[in-house]
Amino acid sequence: MEYHVISGFSSSFAQGSPIERYGFFYEAYREEGRLSLIVERGKVLIDGNDANYQTFCQMFKENELFILQGRKEGETIYISADDIKKGTPDSTETLFMADQLEEVAFDDERYGRFVLNRQRNQFIGAVMIGNEKVKISLESPENIEVLWQIGEKWERFLSSAVRFAAGKLLESANKWHYIAYTERNVVDWDNEENDDGYQPLTKEDFVKHMALESISIVGDGDYTLWYDSGDLFLGHLICLEGNAREGIIKAVIQG
Repeated sequence: MEYHVISGFSSSFAQGSPIERYGFFYEAYREEGRLSLIVERGKVLIDGNDANYQTFCQMFKENELFILQGRKEGETIYISADDIKKGTPDSTETLFMADQLEEVAFDDERYGRFVLNRQRNQFIGAVMIGNEKVKISLESPENIEVLWQIGEKWERFLSSAVRFAAGKLLESANKWHYIAYTERNVVDWDNEENDDGYQPLTKEDFVKHMALESISIVGDGDYTLWYDSGDLFLGHLICLEGNAREGIIKAVIQG
């Protein structure tokens, strides 16, 4: 089956080492013999190797029309490396591609303007919390209601969040902290007092290292808070996950 697909704004990707399959995401497609353009986000998976992928990367562009020969299962179109070429868009496809370049945004009376990042398929904005600007990403405009809910009392919400993180991650932080200490200091492991001078982190120390960078909200109210951890985890981020119903439920180290 022949398909006309219009690529989205995400980068191409590859799977396997060496590469066995690669592909890209599309925003709309049309089947052979049909006039209507179906607006649907999906992906194209291409069977190939490293050389095929390098050739593809030179051809691939965002918001471009491609003609494929393959099979479609659900939202995924499967093809081989020889079954893709650039196409010339007709008037309907040209109009859709032009619309994709238009800014999509909405304004909130409390938190200001949110602009669609097409590459991430999220609405991006920012809020001032205290003296810090925090990046906000929403999967849909409806997620602003969750931001209103958790933002009703920022101080209480964020204080609870960092205390939760300290309760879950302090032990791990002290392991990292002790390793860093021993690397900076010559430790005599045969001396029973080799820990002399080492001071473990307290919860208060832990909290002081945390700096909120961004909040993302998806689905029906699931949110993630991303914190810079300073030197607690050698530059790794602290990720707190929660939802509008239960609050913060998980703390992990990321990055």
